[in-house]
Amino acid sequence: MRSWPVSGAAAAYALFGRRSTLTLGLALFAALALIRAVVVAGLGDRLAETRPEAALKLGRDSPEVLASAALNAWQAKDAKHASRYALAALDRSPLNVHALRVRGLALDSAGMAAQAETLMQFAGTRGWRDDGVQAWLMRDDIAKHRFDQAFRHADALARRRIELWPVLFLLFEVGAGDPDSSKAIADRLASRPHWRESFLERLAASRQKDAAVERMFQLVDQGPAPLAGSELADYPRRLAGQGRFRDAFAALQSYRNGRPLTGSPFDGGFTDQQGVAPFAWERLGKPGVSLDMDPAPDRASSNALRVEYDGYSATDLMRQALAPQPGDYLLTGEVRPQQGDAGILAWQARCAADGKILATASVSPGATPNVWAQFAVRLTVPPQGCDGVWLVLAESPQDHRSSNVTWYANLALRPVPRLGATR
Repeated sequence: MRSWPVSGAAAAYALFGRRSTLTLGLALFAALALIRAVVVAGLGDRLAETRPEAALKLGRDSPEVLASAALNAWQAKDAKHASRYALAALDRSPLNVHALRVRGLALDSAGMAAQAETLMQFAGTRGWRDDGVQAWLMRDDIAKHRFDQAFRHADALARRRIELWPVLFLLFEVGAGDPDSSKAIADRLASRPHWRESFLERLAASRQKDAAVERMFQLVDQGPAPLAGSELADYPRRLAGQGRFRDAFAALQSYRNGRPLTGSPFDGGFTDQQGVAPFAWERLGKPGVSLDMDPAPDRASSNALRVEYDGYSATDLMRQALAPQPGDYLLTGEVRPQQGDAGILAWQARCAADGKILATASVSPGATPNVWAQFAVRLTVPPQGCDGVWLVLAESPQDHRSSNVTWYANLALRPVPRLGATR
C-alpha cells in the first residue's frame, strides 16, 4: 500500500471537522490534483513540445505550437503571455482544448469566475482526456456543492492517471464523511472502475470515522454492483483489527455476497471454500507441517482436513476467527488417527483479546487408528472481555521428530440450549 503524508492527512481532517469547511477542504485537494495534472503530450512535433517559443520564431505558429507556448507561459506564471498565446491559438482553432484550458485559467486568475467556468465547461465537453480541464472542473464543482458532477471528473482522472490516485483517494476518503458527496462517490463506484478495489482498501484503512466508512461500503453494496471478492473483507478486517469481531461478523453478514461466507466455523466440512478473513481458515505455514483438504477416507462424497506433522515443536497450525455471543457452546467434530500420535494435536478455543483458552478438544490416548470417532467439548464465552474467539489447531511438543497423520471432519460450534428454553 502507498505511504501517505501524515501532515497532509492531518491537515485534511482538520479542515473537514465541520460541514462548512468540508467544501473548502475538498476544493483544496482538488487543486492539488490540478497542479499534478499538467499534460503537454500530443501538442505538436518535438520542437513545439520542447521549445514552443523557438518554433514561433521560426514562423511555425500552428494552433498546437501556440497552445504549447501558452502552457509553458502559464507554468512560468506569465499569465499575460499565456493568455495572449491561448487567444492566438483559439483564433486559428476555436476548439483547441489546451488553449481553451489556458484561457480559462487566465480568466479565473483575473477574477472572471463565470467566464472561466463557461469556457472550462466547454473545454470539458470537447476533451475528456485533458486532465487539467477535468481537475479544474472538479474543483469548481466541489466548491459549488455539485458533487455528482465533481466526482464524474474525479472518476475520469482516476481512470487515466494512476499517479494521481494518492491525491484523488484522499479526496474520496474525506468526501466519504459527507452524506451528499458519499452518495456521489458511491455512484461512481457502481460502474466498477478499475480503481475501485484499491480505493475501498485504502478507505477501510484510513482515519475516516467508522460510521462514514460503513456507510460507504453499504452504499456500494446496495447499488447495482455489490461488494465482491477482496472488497468483502476490507471493512470487517478494519473492525476485527480493533477487536470488534462481532461487529465485523455482522458487517460481513449484512453484505449481499457476504452471508454465504459466514459460519461457525465457516467451511467446517473442510471443502476448501474461499472465505473472508479473518472468518475463514488461515493456514499458518509452519515448517514440518502439511495441511490439505482432501476427500475423506472411508467416506463417499465427503471432505476432511488431513494434517501431517513432525510432532517436534509447539506451534499453531491453522486458525479461524469466530464471533459467538456470550453463553455456553459445544465444539464438536470427528477425528481419524492414521499414523503416529494424534494426541499431540488439539483444537483450542481462545479469547481473541487475551489468548485465554476456553476449551481444548484432543484425541484420547486409546483412539483406534483408521477409524472415525466423534469428539465434543463444552465451553463458555464470558459476557465481558471476549468479543471474538480464535478456533485454533495447535500442536504440543515432543522431544523428537516423528511421522504423524491425523484427519478431521465436520467441525462445528453450536450453542447449548438453556434449561427450560422452548423450541
